[in-house]
Amino acid sequence: MARGLPVTAGGGDSVVEVDLEGMAHGGAAFGRAADGRVVFVGGGLPGESAAVVLTDVHERFAHGILSALPDPPSPDRLAGAAPCPHFGAWPARGRSPAGACGGCQWQHVRYDAQLRFKADVLRDTLRRIGGIADPPVRPTLGMPDPWRYRNQIRVRSGPTGLGFVAADDHTVVAIDACPIAHPAVDALRAALDADLPPGTEVTLRAGLATGDRMIVFHAPEDAVDWIEVEIDASVVLARPDGRVDVAAGRPFLVEAVEDHIFVIPPTAFFQVNTAMAAVLVEQVRQACPAHGGTLIDLYSGVGLFAVRLAERFREVFAVEDNPASVAAAVDNAAGLDHVTLLEADAAEGLAHLALGADVVVADPPRAGLSADVVRLLKQHPPDTIIYVSCEPSTLARDVRQLVSGGWSLVGCQPVDMFPQTYHVESVSVLRRA
Repeated sequence: MARGLPVTAGGGDSVVEVDLEGMAHGGAAFGRAADGRVVFVGGGLPGESAAVVLTDVHERFAHGILSALPDPPSPDRLAGAAPCPHFGAWPARGRSPAGACGGCQWQHVRYDAQLRFKADVLRDTLRRIGGIADPPVRPTLGMPDPWRYRNQIRVRSGPTGLGFVAADDHTVVAIDACPIAHPAVDALRAALDADLPPGTEVTLRAGLATGDRMIVFHAPEDAVDWIEVEIDASVVLARPDGRVDVAAGRPFLVEAVEDHIFVIPPTAFFQVNTAMAAVLVEQVRQACPAHGGTLIDLYSGVGLFAVRLAERFREVFAVEDNPASVAAAVDNAAGLDHVTLLEADAAEGLAHLALGADVVVADPPRAGLSADVVRLLKQHPPDTIIYVSCEPSTLARDVRQLVSGGWSLVGCQPVDMFPQTYHVESVSVLRRA
C-alpha cells in the first residue's frame, strides 16, 4: 500500500512508501494506496517497496518517480548501468528526464521479466477492459538477442545534432549510438551530415535481409539546404503534402520476410523488427485453415499478410487506404492472380465486399478497429478473426465488442517486436461460438 499519500490534486515533493504489485502498460510499476488509489511509479518493479516522489496526484490515481533505488531490489532489476549511456539510470532518469533518451523504458529490466510483464499487461487489460474472465494469453515469444533489431529509427534535429526525443517528450537528446538499432541503421546515422532546421525529423531505414538502405527527410521543400551521405543509400524528401522527391537512389526500400521480397515506399508502414515479423506471420498462419476459401486482409499495408498467406486460400482481398502502400502491394503480390487489392478505408472495403469470409486478418493502427468495421464484421461474420494489435487497450475494447457479436477469444499470443520497451504486439484469434 502507499502510506501518507496526499488527498488533494496536484504535484509536490512529498515522498511516500509504495509496495509495488504489478506492471502497467506504459512502463511504470503500480501499487495501491490505502484508500484504493493506484500509484504509478516510473522506474519501479513489481515486488519492490519503493520510496516515491509524487509528481501528479488525482482523486483516483497518482504518478510518481523513485526517490532512491529500492532496497532490496527486485531480482528482475539489472544491476549496474544500462547498456545504453543515453538511457541513464534510475532514479536520476526520473529526476532529469530531459537528459535521458525516451526511446526505451525497460533497459533496467531483465529480458525474461520484460517478456513476462508484457503477457501480464495483456492478460490484465483483456480482463479489465475486454471483460474476459480468464484471458487465454500465452507466454510472450521473445528474441534470442533483444538488441540491434530495429530496421528503422526516426531521429530529430536538435541543438547539438540528430537525436531522439527525451523522456520529457520534447527535448532532443543527441546520440552517438543506439543499441536497439541494427548496425546497418546506426551506420546511416553516423554517415549523415545535413543542414537541417531544428525539429526536422529523419527516418533511417534498412532492409536487414537485403542490405538496402534509405534516408527519408520529413521536411518542406525549402527546408533542407544541403545533404551529405557517406554511404550507399537512397535519399528521399517526404513533403508535408504527401509528395516524395528522390534526391538519390530509388523511391523505395527492398526488404525480405520469409525469403519473399517486399517493396516498401519511404513513408509506408512496415514492421520495425524484420526477424520477429517472420514470427508474427507464422503465428497468423497457424491460426488459418490449411485450405481456406476467402481471406480478407484489413489494413493490409504493403501486403505482408495477404502475400504470405495467399497459398492457403482460394481468393484473397487486401484492403488498404494508403495509395503508395497499395501501389507497392501490386509489386509484392506479383504472380498471385487470386489476390485482389482494394484501395479503400477498412470499413469502405468491407462494405464493398459485403461477404462473410472464412478468415479476416486485421492489423489496425493503435486506435484499433473503427465502430463501422466492427458493425460490418457483425453484419457479414467471418468464421475466424485474427487480430494483430500493437495496443492492448484498444484490442481489449474491440474484443469485448466482437465477443458480444458471437465470437469467442480462443487465444492471444504476445510477440516481442520491441525489446527494451513496454510496447507489445499480439496475435489474437477469435472464432464463431
